[in-house]
Amino acid sequence: MKDKKGKLTDKQRLFCYEVVGKKQSLADAYRAVYSTDGWTDNAIRVEASRTMALPNVSLMVEKLKGDYDKLRKAQTLSDSELALSKLRHFVEHGTAEDSTKLRATEILARASGLFVDKIQTETISRDSTEVAAELEDKLNRIIGARTASDPEPDPENSTGDLPANESLH
Repeated sequence: MKDKKGKLTDKQRLFCYEVVGKKQSLADAYRAVYSTDGWTDNAIRVEASRTMALPNVSLMVEKLKGDYDKLRKAQTLSDSELALSKLRHFVEHGTAEDSTKLRATEILARASGLFVDKIQTETISRDSTEVAAELEDKLNRIIGARTASDPEPDPENSTGDLPANESLH
């Protein structure tokens, strides 16, 4: 329960750390902190939800989430800076024996988000008549190019089939 000043009790504080720091579900965090022997799963979930709904508990959870997020971002930035520093060093002083270190630095840089593959796309807004006209134009060019490169029909080939030197296979 809360003490007289409206601050968190030790168990409530621990509950918050279980939820945020250990990424436990509310029920699992409640089980880890409070004595729940003989309780049903439903009773534990209800009490965990009630505990989480307490204003000071929910505020602490939000504060801890913000702190953990800042810590994660700082670690990512630190890893990025380390990777860039190492890459600069390898560019300036690298030797053939440094290939394993260079590969490890590259992996760290990728994990830190320094190397992000970007695919650039361009969206052109067209209506169906424009698309149809473009397709028709392309087909006409293909057919026209094909006709110009096709051999003249063999007048002796009376069936109108493929020229004698071409086959279906």
